[in-house]
Amino acid sequence: MATTIGLIRHGVTEWNNLSKAQGISDIPLNEEGIEQATALAKRLSSEEWDVIFSSNLTRVRQTAEIIQQCLGVPVFNDERIREINCSLIEGTTEEERITRWGANWREQNLGMEDFKMVAKRGLTFLEKLIKEHVDKRILVISHGALIGLSLQHLLPQHFQKTYIDNTSITILTHTNNKWACQLYNRQPGYKGDIQSIYVEGQEQGPIEVAILATFLFYRYKFLSRAKDKNIAQFSTRCISNN
Repeated sequence: MATTIGLIRHGVTEWNNLSKAQGISDIPLNEEGIEQATALAKRLSSEEWDVIFSSNLTRVRQTAEIIQQCLGVPVFNDERIREINCSLIEGTTEEERITRWGANWREQNLGMEDFKMVAKRGLTFLEKLIKEHVDKRILVISHGALIGLSLQHLLPQHFQKTYIDNTSITILTHTNNKWACQLYNRQPGYKGDIQSIYVEGQEQGPIEVAILATFLFYRYKFLSRAKDKNIAQFSTRCISNN
């Protein structure tokens, strides 16, 4: 038997659509976000899940409540899986940050929570789950940066870079003291398998890998606004992925 954890990012908010850094600002879902959460809940209703853990921020709690209504399982809120604290840059767009602090704003001390500390929060929480809920199927509803940074530190050989879409699900399994990722960043309405990455015991053929690499490369180019990608790719992805 294996303990299964489904990592879910909350539905979209107005600040997501405006490309504003959210961090721990308590922004609710917009209508689109509610529709996304409802679609995901319908998909999950055909599966067996035992419990839901949710960040204590409103956009995640709303997503969790919609899913809970379909699954009928208990929900527990936990601040350890809330988003990265973006401090002074919360509520700003990339253009506003450049105007206010200059193009090198990422190199300045603007009070943001350290990426390693965010990942540590996520990993500590996951380790606690697998000890207290052995062989259970658990949904963890959280935020883009928290999920992405946790994956990068949990399975660094597979996740040098991450981008987590709104209401996507990433499935981890833990068995025989080993973590494996069975599904990555799958959205409810997605029909194909390009976003599914099987990383333990299953190999993808060269065509599938090439398609996936091309897909992720062009999506990254589209999403990243940073001029200096070597410096900015990590922070930009985390901030835009709130």
